[in-house]
Parts: sequence; C-alpha cells; structure tokens
Amino acid sequence: MELSGAVWLYTDNNDFFNGNKLEQDPYYAIQSHLIYTFHPGVWASATAGYGYGGKSTINGVEKNDSRGNLSWA
Repeated sequence: MELSGAVWLYTDNNDFFNGNKLEQDPYYAIQSHLIYTFHPGVWASATAGYGYGGKSTINGVEKNDSRGNLSWA
C-alpha cells in the first residue's frame, strides 16, 4: 500500500484581467495505491485520490468556486 499527498501553491496574479488581482487558496490532494503481486511479473493495483481547495478571490471578493475531485482506477 502507498499513500502520497501534494499541495499546489499559487502566487497572486496582479494583472489577471484588465488589471484585476486574482488570489487563489492552496489545492490539496491525497492518493492511495493498493498493489498486490500474485507472483513475479503478475500484479494488480487499485488507486483512489481526492483533491480539494483552490477557492479564488478577485479584488478581495471571494468566489464560490472551491474545487473537490474524487478519482479512482
């Protein structure tokens, strides 16, 4: 079993669109991988991940655009 995490950090964009300022909260993600080896060279795996965050603010006005994403394979 494997577990990993990640964080995307964003800097302020002071020239977003027509001189507007865009700020964005960090986006966090976590992934889990379950791997099973039946015998050398034959294996199977399952993966799941979830990411959340990233709400943006334009010129100090918070947007209702927080992101959340679940994926699996």
